[in-house]
Amino acid sequence: MKAYRIQTNTRIEPFQDLVGDVPILNRPLREVQQEILGDLGIELVQQPPVDEDYLLISDRVWFTGELIRRFVAHCRETKKTGRMVMEHQGWDNQMSCLQDSQQGYDIAIVSGEPSFDNGERIQFDWQLKKSAGFKVHVTMQHAQRELWESASVAHHIVHWSHLLRVNQLAIGNLVQKAKLDWQRAGFFKKCWLAFSLLFKLRSLNRQKILRRIGRIGKGCTIHPTAVIEACEIGDNVEIGPYAVLRASVIGSGTKIEEHTTVNVSVVGKNCQVGRYATANLCLLFDESLISHGGGLQGCIFGRRAFMAIGVQILDLSFGKNVRVEKDDEWVDSGQMFLGGAIGHGAILGNAVRINYGVSIPNNTIVVASTDDLIRDALSYISLEQSSHRVYQVRQGKLFPLGKKNNVNNP
Repeated sequence: MKAYRIQTNTRIEPFQDLVGDVPILNRPLREVQQEILGDLGIELVQQPPVDEDYLLISDRVWFTGELIRRFVAHCRETKKTGRMVMEHQGWDNQMSCLQDSQQGYDIAIVSGEPSFDNGERIQFDWQLKKSAGFKVHVTMQHAQRELWESASVAHHIVHWSHLLRVNQLAIGNLVQKAKLDWQRAGFFKKCWLAFSLLFKLRSLNRQKILRRIGRIGKGCTIHPTAVIEACEIGDNVEIGPYAVLRASVIGSGTKIEEHTTVNVSVVGKNCQVGRYATANLCLLFDESLISHGGGLQGCIFGRRAFMAIGVQILDLSFGKNVRVEKDDEWVDSGQMFLGGAIGHGAILGNAVRINYGVSIPNNTIVVASTDDLIRDALSYISLEQSSHRVYQVRQGKLFPLGKKNNVNNP
């Protein structure tokens, strides 16, 4: 079978990247699409096929191989042509906001002119199951949505929040695909898979098992105190003492410093996650750097973005859904838990605080207020006075408050 891809030339703000170039587990979406189709024996062609049915997709849709396989089989069995639609209230509540999927997904079996409007609307069962979700603190339960999962899913990418979500779906699909491979294996293949897994693990120690479940590339330097659980780690990665990495994808050449936490995140190539920093449910483009701050969750950091120590991006709304900017308007994101998007080459200085849902344009420099920053001390305090008075900072200047009676209790 052949496939043709419609180019929508959608750009994802604030990065201004074409949607086909955005990273999914550190690879461009267009390459991911082509590889998935190739694994199914479907050839992606440059011109729409003539006189035969073909698979039609767009450059803005991410999908799993299992979804395409089952959809093609369904259409052949029912002898239908048309666009895939999905009517599932739980999935819609979780995923539909901002992605324009109510009319159907950019996946269809067609003949003739490449159009998603040709043919029927094909209702297709994705075999979704409710996920157990995550255990959260009672005060955060209001922000938790029902989670649905399957090996057969798709998602449009038209907003930066979708890019974040699709990378998380792609991490989850690694697990779904492994489960599916096991379920479909025959007796002898299951024996081979079990033997291969046991040979790879070579331990009964839980921590060693979790570390070896994933993949660690060549030339990596990993401190023995680091905790690594079910991660895909590229080549020449450096991981420092007491770092904790769980269910994440780490690009080659990246440096994870001591006492950092990287959880269900995708970190690009040659990035740096500074000591004591946290990246939870985040996406880091290549060569970005984040430092220790107020905890960074549900955020995207563009190429060569720089987060100084003390940067804080809020991520949890207690009143209503987080609003985000789309097409020059502030609209409902459908989520109460969402951070921000920092553009390519953007620099956030020490102690900068960003509200949830905010996106910072490319190559922007943001600095915090310097009202309480001491700019000049010697003009106000002589060396003789320095050990005898207490001073307060006001607009960068020092004002005496009184005499110091005790070093530890002024």
